[in-house]
Amino acid sequence: MIAPGLCQQTLKELQDGKPCVPATTNASWAEDHMDDEAERAALRRCTRQAILREQLSEPLPDLAKISIVLGAVEAPLTVKDTKLQRWPLDLQADIAYATHHLDMFLSEAATNLQKHHCSDTRAKVKMVADLIWSKLTGVFAKDILHAQSVWTFARALAAGKGKGKGKRQLDCAGVVTTTLAVCQRLALDPEHADLAACRFQVSEDHCWLTLGEDGSREASVEVTTDAAAKRGLAADAAAWEGWLYSGGHASVCSPQMCVAALVASMNPSIVARQNTGTDAEGVQLLQESLLKLIHTEHPGAMYPAATCALGDLCEIWGQEDVETALAAGDAESLSQQLASTETATMNLFREAIQQSSLPDGAPGYLWYPYGYAVGFLARRAHFFLQPDVQQLLGSAVAWNKAAAAMRQMLCWCSTAGGAGVLAHYVMTPTDEQLLQDVEGVLEHCCEAPRRLQQAPFALSTLASAPPSSEPGHPAASPQLGPSASGAGIRWLVACLELWDGACWLMRGRAKPAHWLAVLMKAAKCFDPAVRAEAAELAQVTSVPMQRAQQLWGPLNPQAIKPIFEAADVQPAATREIKRRRL
Repeated sequence: MIAPGLCQQTLKELQDGKPCVPATTNASWAEDHMDDEAERAALRRCTRQAILREQLSEPLPDLAKISIVLGAVEAPLTVKDTKLQRWPLDLQADIAYATHHLDMFLSEAATNLQKHHCSDTRAKVKMVADLIWSKLTGVFAKDILHAQSVWTFARALAAGKGKGKGKRQLDCAGVVTTTLAVCQRLALDPEHADLAACRFQVSEDHCWLTLGEDGSREASVEVTTDAAAKRGLAADAAAWEGWLYSGGHASVCSPQMCVAALVASMNPSIVARQNTGTDAEGVQLLQESLLKLIHTEHPGAMYPAATCALGDLCEIWGQEDVETALAAGDAESLSQQLASTETATMNLFREAIQQSSLPDGAPGYLWYPYGYAVGFLARRAHFFLQPDVQQLLGSAVAWNKAAAAMRQMLCWCSTAGGAGVLAHYVMTPTDEQLLQDVEGVLEHCCEAPRRLQQAPFALSTLASAPPSSEPGHPAASPQLGPSASGAGIRWLVACLELWDGACWLMRGRAKPAHWLAVLMKAAKCFDPAVRAEAAELAQVTSVPMQRAQQLWGPLNPQAIKPIFEAADVQPAATREIKRRRL
């Protein structure tokens, strides 16, 4: 019989950060004697937290060990057959298995370096990356699932010793993480101590290594290309200015930030269901608990992408409580849960935006913090407009809250926000992901005036204080005119400034016709006087927007479309953006 309270004692020891080895041993023994699955799951999460705490307290966390642990947990929880999804039955055995194969690889890597008398640091990194690629099959796979960890590489090493024909692949993060982890281990040998200078550098859609802490292009080392001749070289000078490399302002990760990067890169998507939105809750719970631990105990280890990931997870789990309150018909609980989730989530997105901003407070070079904030607020507005939510909270309250979310959403899209970020870049063929995200944000922002035009209340009322009583429901909403000019101008100014940022991003080429159509539909919600004034106030600096400035009032498609359908050529001097707030 297990002694009463021993499981709880073990949980407390793990939460208090007691030494990892005894704690995990106790946890493994205690888990076998637990009857409640929720208690076992909590114990497992505490065990992973203990491992992370131990590593974060070290000057140089063992990236290989952390990545192996995270991968060993993620893999069995995300298998295609949900009946087979489970926590690792014996995590210590899984770690030992992966470590054994990695150690053999490390011996081979050390032998290669010695054999070729390699002394240059960049050349050493290339040799390590070349050896890693030699153990993989197929070409580079950007979108392959669960291929971002050293655990995946260790499994590939084990599979490679057989005669199987299965693919052994890593994604971009997997190649960089494994290369850095191997270099970190090799640096323990005084002969290769120079490899300790390797750092992980990450943008919004790419990662690579850098030799030093300044994050300069000259110090960058590309290891993710499957072309051996290009591997180990610095990033291309022209590409370095683009979004893929955050315009040369990508995050250079300290050893502790690397730990946050490993946790943020966890993927809860279930194999073969990545396009259905089906995620493994166990992975999401673990990822959230570990990111919260880092955010609370090691805030300096957080960088914008990790902070955004935590904000996204806060929304996911907060929404469960929101849906529960809605199903129970509890208006007070629903309001409390909505407020709590919004506060926690938006505070994290604001923190990410602050982390990415320039020293003078101007928008930096990262788009996703703004995209995350807009996406959350758009979903929140949509939630308030659901019939069951309006019925529970009252139509006036629900519409008013939806309008507040949309108004806040537009604030993040102006020249002082996301539009200012887009103005830093010129679109390249590698920026498809950015274009998709910009299109989504543009649609959210331009849809807001159209949605609110359908409201049974005037936009000016919705943009100010909540009405004291339930207004009437007119049969049709009129075009938003001078009575709504104060609110309407602010709406349209934000949309025009976001479109100006898109014009900068797409300069030198025709602007997407669909994007322009979305903007013009939004502009039609306002009368000519409002459109004209908004065009005068909007801080626009792109050539097409300056040419079209006097055309937004009359809103003649035949005059506006040719301006944006043409491939404009921008004078360099016009790129400076005035960031005046309204």
